[in-house]
Amino acid sequence: MKIKVYGAIGNAASKWYDERIAQSTTLTGRCITRHMGGKINEIIAGEYDYKGKAIIYGDTDSVDAESVIRTNLGDKTVEDLFLSGSLFWQEGDKEYSRNDAIQVVSYLPEAKTATLSKYDYVYRHKVRKKKYKITTSSGKSVIVTEDHSVMVLIDGQLVEKKPTQLTKNDKVITLL
Repeated sequence: MKIKVYGAIGNAASKWYDERIAQSTTLTGRCITRHMGGKINEIIAGEYDYKGKAIIYGDTDSVDAESVIRTNLGDKTVEDLFLSGSLFWQEGDKEYSRNDAIQVVSYLPEAKTATLSKYDYVYRHKVRKKKYKITTSSGKSVIVTEDHSVMVLIDGQLVEKKPTQLTKNDKVITLL
């Protein structure tokens, strides 16, 4: 029997449910993507702004289709969020969806708080990368791809770490 662990972590009906780990993975992807966008816009247009004037692209491969995302309409899996789109399009092997009426929980590093905000789009595609299992001291775990990072707290600062860089004493950041 094959169990999709990340999907189980984000599914409230699962005995492995740990919303904090699922949210940490999603939060990390969003933080990294926004920082990448801001830095690229700064290099191209001279202003650090993740929405910026420069056209950019970011890819996090953050979450599985069964991962749960908190929205203004309640918790939704990424697949449900995708299917809730009011606009759909495709580019190559990626399918995109967007719905301006839906907001998702985002982390605002400058305010050190989580808030609901609009998202640009949800996209889906197949991924074939090496995966790593990250397990917390409470025994909860999540599986992430080799190029995915999580945020950890080091000396009061949020620091991005790849799965191969994590140590036993790292504190993975979660929203709850």
